[in-house]
Formats: sequence, C-alpha cells, structure tokens
Amino acid sequence: YVNYSYSVSISAKDYNHLGKFISKIENSPDVYMVESINIKPNPQYKGRKEETDKITVELMLNTVWFKG
Repeated sequence: YVNYSYSVSISAKDYNHLGKFISKIENSPDVYMVESINIKPNPQYKGRKEETDKITVELMLNTVWFKG
C-alpha cells in the first residue's frame, strides 16, 4: 500500500458544522483519516452579527491506496 498525506484549510460556521464535515470524510467509502487538526477563531469574524464562518481549520488528512 501507499500512504498519501494532504493538508486542507477550511473555514466553518461553528463546531457542529466542522464535526459533520469530518464525519463525512471519515465515513467516505475511500479510506481517509484525520491525522491532525488545528482550530482557530476566524480573525475576520470578530463578533459580527451577520452569518459568517467563525472558525478556521487546518486538517492533515491521510489516505491509503492499495496496490493491486
């Protein structure tokens, strides 16, 4: 097998939406695993009342490809 790593940067409305996103990744029919996660407040949010993404997230994802 071959292991591949991907760095992904996203923003999310809140922790609930982030959790749903990660759940979809890890329940994918392909093999994806979250190796690390770094969550920070979105500096552009600053308590705004309008809908905006409140957190920024950096994920390190791994996937495994099996050689035939």
